[in-house]
Amino acid sequence: MHTPGDDAFPTPGPSAYGRTPAPQPYPVQQWNAYPQATQVPMGWVGPPPIVAPTNVLAIISLVSALIAIPLLPVILGHLSLGQINRTGEGGRGMAIAGLVLGYLSIAGWFLLFLLVLAVGLSGI
Repeated sequence: MHTPGDDAFPTPGPSAYGRTPAPQPYPVQQWNAYPQATQVPMGWVGPPPIVAPTNVLAIISLVSALIAIPLLPVILGHLSLGQINRTGEGGRGMAIAGLVLGYLSIAGWFLLFLLVLAVGLSGI
């Protein structure tokens, strides 16, 4: 019989037959189906990367080219490319896109002018 104060797992002693029972290889442990998450200390990741600001004239050049204002995107595109080369700002792609669309807009207006002139001169 178990009495208070006895060990829950008594050390094996000689049995009734004179032999010591073999010890158990591993103690029985309970398995936890939901183990606790370990906390990993957060390290210092450093400062955020420095991003160059976008040139305002490049933005205005692209927007005015999309609105199809013929001469403004060309002027602002060239000015913004000069500023971008001098200051290292971002927006080079927008400035080039504004220039290309501005020149295409000028070419389109010129072709429209030639078409109107040809129709007017032909007397149709």
